[in-house]
Amino acid sequence: MTADQNQDGFTRPRYFTGQMLTANDFQQEQEYHNGKRRLLNRCLFGARVACGLGILFEKGTLIVNPGLALDCAGNEIYLPGPFSGPLPDKDGLYFLQLHYTETESAPVPDLYSETEASGTAFSRIVEGFELVWSAEDSMADHPWANGAWKTCGETHPLTIARVVVRSGGVELDEKFAARINAGRTGWSG
Repeated sequence: MTADQNQDGFTRPRYFTGQMLTANDFQQEQEYHNGKRRLLNRCLFGARVACGLGILFEKGTLIVNPGLALDCAGNEIYLPGPFSGPLPDKDGLYFLQLHYTETESAPVPDLYSETEASGTAFSRIVEGFELVWSAEDSMADHPWANGAWKTCGETHPLTIARVVVRSGGVELDEKFAARINAGRTGWSG
């Protein structure tokens, strides 16, 4: 028995000599490879910190070390170097959340514009991250098993730390950190 109908599966371009190619063909190829990789990330690894991303607090500043995490959509969230940022300014329980971002960049002249709007188009997509403090755990309704959260397939922040902020300082929830660190490897850059 074979299934040759797509039914929301994966379709990839089939190139041949003499074929006229458009941006859509290359976009579909990127979507195919990205979709397959993200599916494998979700199914094989779940949402998790893969390596690095150690958390430190120095002189009222948050420091997150380099590392890699996977979100519920299977996106790789890469921090290439240490990141520093502010701590919450009010006392309370907070969750540090890492969010995958994409930003269009490198505008170039658009010689063949379908919209005729601006005459330029972005030629690159920069994958990045955003770190956000939240009073809510974005992963609270996701089951935890074997060092990772079960994925929902949606792009949303990944909780990487739970902290208590008091006037006397910041305290990392060590029990939460131990669970997040289970199965995580060190950073070798």
